Amino acid sequence: MKKIFLSILFSLITFNAYALSIIIDEETESWLEDVLSPIMKEANIPISRDKIHIVKDSSLNAFVGDANHMFIHTGTLLKASNTNEIEGVLAHETGHILGGHILRLKIQMKSIEKASLASLIAAAGAAAVSGRGDAAIAVVLGTQSSAINAITAYQITEERAADETAINLLSKQNKSITGLKNFME
Repeated sequence: MKKIFLSILFSLITFNAYALSIIIDEETESWLEDVLSPIMKEANIPISRDKIHIVKDSSLNAFVGDANHMFIHTGTLLKASNTNEIEGVLAHETGHILGGHILRLKIQMKSIEKASLASLIAAAGAAAVSGRGDAAIAVVLGTQSSAINAITAYQITEERAADETAINLLSKQNKSITGLKNFME
């Protein structure tokens, strides 16, 4: 029983670290700054080239980090059909910055982490009292499932908000939202 509990505890607190491979490419960074500058200006967010990062990764992705750092995968740059699609992606990421989504996600994750830990402690207590490890496992798995559902619902809401912001930012600049639509499809 103790071994099962420790195994579950270890799996809950361990995570896989994702190491980013950042590419330094002056020409591409300059181009991205040129594409992003009008979007950030419209959003009233200061931009500096040292906050634009190219990630060596073939997947279609871009994301923002703390302090308004923006990361775009090489796969996104290579698979985009035109500049308008990149504008759409960058406007979407700017929407995450404007919405304060990074901080809000951290707060949401802390809340879920606390609930999961409380559930784990309760499950361990129940297992110790009843002698039934299977009951503890069921409680932990149920809590994990609820946490995953909560974070997924939260992220869907944030993605929709970022899309709406991107549409507004592009529209205010008289830029087509077709690139955003096409790339997201």
